[in-house]
Amino acid sequence: MNKKTVRAFAIGILFSASLIGSFYFLTGSKNKPSLEEIKKQIEDAGFVVLSEEEYKQLLFNNSENNK
Repeated sequence: MNKKTVRAFAIGILFSASLIGSFYFLTGSKNKPSLEEIKKQIEDAGFVVLSEEEYKQLLFNNSENNK
């Protein structure tokens, strides 16, 4: 392989990656779920969702109980 062949191959890969990347980012999903929908899905999966304030209070209560 000579210099021109390698250069043409590299340009082709760069062009392909640019084309695929631009298509991926420009045609992204427009229907993003809301925060409430995400919380509901997490709770339906069996997890507990706490706000930051509730989490800090839980940690504080737990540290008080361990003394």
